[in-house]
Amino acid sequence: MDYNHSGTGKLGSIFQRLEFLGDAVLSYLAMQHLYKITPPLNPGGLSKLRAELVCNQFLACVSIQIGLVKYIRHTDMTMEAAIGRFTAWVQGYLASESSTSLPISTSATQIASARLFWNKGNTAPKTAGDVYESMLGAVFVDSQFDIHCVQSMFDITVISPWWWRFTSLFGGESMIYENPVAELRTLSYSLFKCVKIDYTYEYGLHGGTTATITYHNMVLAQCLGTGQRDAKKAAACTAVKYVNTHKDELKDLCDCAHQQKQESTETKVYAADSIICFDSDKDKPTRSNKESARLSIEYATTTDQQDPASDWGESVDQATHAPLESIAISPDTL
Repeated sequence: MDYNHSGTGKLGSIFQRLEFLGDAVLSYLAMQHLYKITPPLNPGGLSKLRAELVCNQFLACVSIQIGLVKYIRHTDMTMEAAIGRFTAWVQGYLASESSTSLPISTSATQIASARLFWNKGNTAPKTAGDVYESMLGAVFVDSQFDIHCVQSMFDITVISPWWWRFTSLFGGESMIYENPVAELRTLSYSLFKCVKIDYTYEYGLHGGTTATITYHNMVLAQCLGTGQRDAKKAAACTAVKYVNTHKDELKDLCDCAHQQKQESTETKVYAADSIICFDSDKDKPTRSNKESARLSIEYATTTDQQDPASDWGESVDQATHAPLESIAISPDTL
């Protein structure tokens, strides 16, 4: 069976239709599987785990493992090279993984992060993940829309060989794994007590998005992805590595605490210097002395009862003004 990329005309349109159908089927099968987890995950955990299970990076790995990428027909040599590089990287990682082991002291989060290795590598070509969804769509159509047939394919290609990698992501009713974006934010706060991390994006004319992460105007990472989500995740992974190896350098960049203290001081000085006293006999307010300040608040009352639903401006026009009360403000209360 050959899968024709969207750039190859009419057959490409069929590929897209099958991909659209397969995406919906995959989402249903993933949620069905996750819903049966015991103890049951809370809604937030279900949403996060589902996002990891159906992301393009992971689906590209599935396509590579079952040899599906070999059947993609296209005329884009750039895509051919990108698929080749990502395939070599995935196969190389899986080969080396069996010969290495994690340190005994590794945390649960680090274990989970290592198992989801596709989040920390090169961005997968979108077509490499799309082809798996199109295959599910084709099986669904050929089986006369029998969900059980697609369920069997999903179990054989995803659950059996890959599910063990996801079991370390959750404990009890909640997730214990943070995606790279959340991990970067948590790491920044724990090390520097600062989360001044900014993301900017550049969109290519021929597809692809470049995400740039800066910390106090210093570039931490810049990565290309098939879309904004993939680019952001890839850049966050790179940024986490950079932060862990340049802690001292980055710590000196943050001046948020100094700025906040300075702004707080300026606000207090401004407040103390701006106490005014409204005199009912004068048109303009006059400043009070520093010992005490008396603020006479004048506001309008209407001689006639106004309809609460009436126009606010009309009620003001009909109002008569009279001083009702005054409030004493001492500098000590500032």
